[in-house]
Amino acid sequence: MRTFLKSFTSSAPHLAELYMDLQSKAVLHGRDNPFPIPPHMFNDESLQSLRFVKFNHVHIRQPHTFIWPNLRRIELTESRSWASPTSFVAFFSGVPLLEEFVSRNNELSRGEGSWVNATHVSDLPPLRSVTMEHLKVLKLHGPYRDMFLALATLNIPCTALVSLTLSGIWLADNQEAKMRIVHEAVQAHFAQATEDGAYFDSVAFDGRTMSASRPVQGVLSRCLPTSFTLSIPLLQYTDHDPSNDRQLLETSFAHPIFYRATSLTIQSLDKCGTSGSPHRLDSFYFDELRRIFELYAHVHTLKVIGEDVCSYVANIVLPDGQRPPNLTVLRIYGAQFTSVAAPPEANLVLAAVLLPCLLRLGETFELLHLHGCALGEKDVRMLREGLGEGRLSLVDNHSGIGGQR
Repeated sequence: MRTFLKSFTSSAPHLAELYMDLQSKAVLHGRDNPFPIPPHMFNDESLQSLRFVKFNHVHIRQPHTFIWPNLRRIELTESRSWASPTSFVAFFSGVPLLEEFVSRNNELSRGEGSWVNATHVSDLPPLRSVTMEHLKVLKLHGPYRDMFLALATLNIPCTALVSLTLSGIWLADNQEAKMRIVHEAVQAHFAQATEDGAYFDSVAFDGRTMSASRPVQGVLSRCLPTSFTLSIPLLQYTDHDPSNDRQLLETSFAHPIFYRATSLTIQSLDKCGTSGSPHRLDSFYFDELRRIFELYAHVHTLKVIGEDVCSYVANIVLPDGQRPPNLTVLRIYGAQFTSVAAPPEANLVLAAVLLPCLLRLGETFELLHLHGCALGEKDVRMLREGLGEGRLSLVDNHSGIGGQR
């Protein structure tokens, strides 16, 4: 390391690109954490020519002054660049010309107390006070603290491609206050787009991660990126109150920039919850999903993936009249159909319940698409005869429960 530092110091003013991979060194020393490097490596303006940085398993010990005045792109993998709101602000304030920032941390979000989001709201600078006017790409995957600080402190162009995704669960204090800050940040970020009437035409919930795409722009406006992705935390309560989740979840996705979408996809993830639990849906509680369907009233095409989601939509949402009023296409992936009544936790779809709900939509409903589902000939015949010619599409399905005929 001494030899490297000596060489680094002499060449620093001329460096345009810097690659540093300390994963093997961390393993050699029995570390699960990034390997620390001295803060004076990044002191003052010695790296004034640096334009691209790529670090793997590197812990940047923040100096008092952190300035990479010409840096355009940085990629961090399992690396640590800040430990508090102050150092987060210092980091991004020191890269005023940054165009692309990509950070991926999986290991750092597991079992390390310092990565719990214990940030005090009172310690935060004013909302979105760090201006990053040149930023075109911001991708953060890791502990919720990183996502929260990015939303709370960075003021970036609304045309930037943003992806803020969560690794692990959100461990945080002051949950409600922080979710309000997230809500205000999203509102401010899309304020101009909203004023111009722009919105995303497609929204997909993959587990608890929302991805919005297919921007619809105003005639004279180009104010949305190709996509915007945000993980929605599953908040922690000693005694769970679904109404709190519904209210706080709403602060993330209840914005016209999202809920004007005409295409909606909901996919459950087995790893996100307890399969078969009657009150929650792998990734979402039923109250949360109910609110999604209340808000997303412009949907024409609905795609549901996973036994839990399919069962909930077919047996509860549609029969209760919560369906989008303009629904024309319903795509169901991976459902288990049955002709026999079953308890909700069985996650089975009753064709006899689904069909009347679709018929109530009238002639505006165009297509039921079943892909990779388990259903018998009896269900196929019922749906095909009930819906009429050309309104049922079947792809890669197989025999239903018990091989029903």
